[in-house]
Amino acid sequence: MIPRSNLTSKEGNEIRGHPGESHRILRQVPFPSEYRHVLAIARQHHEKFDGSGYPDNAAGWEVLPYSRILAIVDIYDALTAKDRPYKRSLPLAKRRWTTYCARRRAWVRWTRP
Repeated sequence: MIPRSNLTSKEGNEIRGHPGESHRILRQVPFPSEYRHVLAIARQHHEKFDGSGYPDNAAGWEVLPYSRILAIVDIYDALTAKDRPYKRSLPLAKRRWTTYCARRRAWVRWTRP
């Protein structure tokens, strides 16, 4: 079990590997053509608009809009999860504020300038 605190560097690297691992697993699924972007969405959901995300340091509009939406959903899920052994879930008001702030950050842009 992971102690309730910040992750170690090794643990953080392991967690940061999950978009690539998800991509590897999903690549084996024969998605219909209308779901052709699922692989990229899963892989990009931790990319940031300024290119400082992971796993590929994608930047700007090369990060798909659905990937940016999934990033917000992922943040909210992490904030509400009761089963994260290393951090407690946040109260509702703090979850809303944190999600709002994440959406307002530069890496979650919805329209082209």
